[in-house]
Amino acid sequence: MLTMYRRITVSLYVIMVLSLLVSASSRADQTYWRGNPAGPGGWFVDTNWSAGVPGFEDVACIYNGGTAVIARGHAEAGQLNIGTVLQPAYAEEIKSVHPWPGTGAVWQIGGTAAIKGNIFLSGSLRRPGSYVLARGRLSARNIVVGRGSGSGRFTQFGGVNRVERELRVGDLRRTVSSSPQADLKSSLGVYRLLRGRLMTGQTSVGVAGRGRFVQNGGVHRVKDLLAIGGPQPWLMCEAVPVPIDEIGEPVILDGPEWAGEVVETPLWPHIAIPKPPPSKGRYVLRRGRLVTRRQEIRRTGAMKQTGGKNRVAYLAVHRGGRYDYLGGRLRINAGLDL
Repeated sequence: MLTMYRRITVSLYVIMVLSLLVSASSRADQTYWRGNPAGPGGWFVDTNWSAGVPGFEDVACIYNGGTAVIARGHAEAGQLNIGTVLQPAYAEEIKSVHPWPGTGAVWQIGGTAAIKGNIFLSGSLRRPGSYVLARGRLSARNIVVGRGSGSGRFTQFGGVNRVERELRVGDLRRTVSSSPQADLKSSLGVYRLLRGRLMTGQTSVGVAGRGRFVQNGGVHRVKDLLAIGGPQPWLMCEAVPVPIDEIGEPVILDGPEWAGEVVETPLWPHIAIPKPPPSKGRYVLRRGRLVTRRQEIRRTGAMKQTGGKNRVAYLAVHRGGRYDYLGGRLRINAGLDL
């Protein structure tokens, strides 16, 4: 009986140790691309990453102006950040190390890439964070092209891009302390589909910020909603303005870009913040097929169709939105709301 008790105790101890080892090994780590920014490098080369080739739980970051190439095999990561907008406090320090700080790129010319979470593309207007899909398969939960006050570009020459939830082209999230006009000019998301297949749960173009989608071929299939345009960028109250309670009236900031407008946030009803300029979304369909369940062209949104095929169950063009039908085929199966 004592021997059996000892065996059970040892077995439980072994199980506990193994579970701790598994949980420790599955913990997400960050690994940064440190390949030579002067030319492309292989994704699967260990020395090209600060902490080795990323695994399915790791956050992979490409910020140094380098280009990671996926030619074959199976690449994976928990999250993929390509390019970033430099913060003033770290700009000079990073520039002294990398000649093109804050930018990055991935070229996929084969194989598969599975991103468990999100792909974020950001950077400057001149050197946006970019992803080029020529062949192979790419999958992710969400893809954000043009994150924050930065710019991103996704070019699909072929292959299959499967986005489980949302493809967001243009995602400006600014703080109330920054200039809204300056942020809107520096932030731009662009997706170009030339060939191949793009499948998403939802596609948003310029819903928050500036976004542009150009389809010159291929198939873009949206399971639910294609939204183009939106009222305004997202607001983040990281730098909180003066509370109204302290001065007894709303805060009006000077300057032509603010236009003297204020809006109260739902989280801080006593805080007045300047209203940002409206977002801008553009979708151009020249060739290929666009298939969606719903299409909403919202305020400041525009769809221009000069060719190709657009098949939709329900199409809504909101006030301030625009649909320019100049060629190709448009098929509306269920309803039209103008």
